[in-house]
Amino acid sequence: ASAMLTMADAAAMGKDGTMETTQAPPLLLPYRAAGLLTAGLPLAVVQHGNVTFATASLGRTFQMLDTRTLRLAFVGPPLKADISTILSHQKDLTIVGSGADVVVFRRAEQIGVCTGQHEA
Repeated sequence: ASAMLTMADAAAMGKDGTMETTQAPPLLLPYRAAGLLTAGLPLAVVQHGNVTFATASLGRTFQMLDTRTLRLAFVGPPLKADISTILSHQKDLTIVGSGADVVVFRRAEQIGVCTGQHEA
């Protein structure tokens, strides 16, 4: 009884008539996933020169990641309450809503805060 060969089997057959088995490497391998590093808020994305950064909320703090490598650029200081909203601006500013506060950072340094109840 002879076995039927598929086109893939024929292409894998060596010159000596034996089957060569090679396993192709996967096209994409997961290395890091930004979604596993966040507290559920959407990422704030900003471009600085030719590098794109994503800022993610981590509960009471935030982190900025280089999107090409997902390497950590910096982590912000802890705040009084969980972050409810986050915005990145082109001039190294990150603005976060935390409890009743709106806090402004230049990189990881706090440069301003608006405290109290706010209505939109």
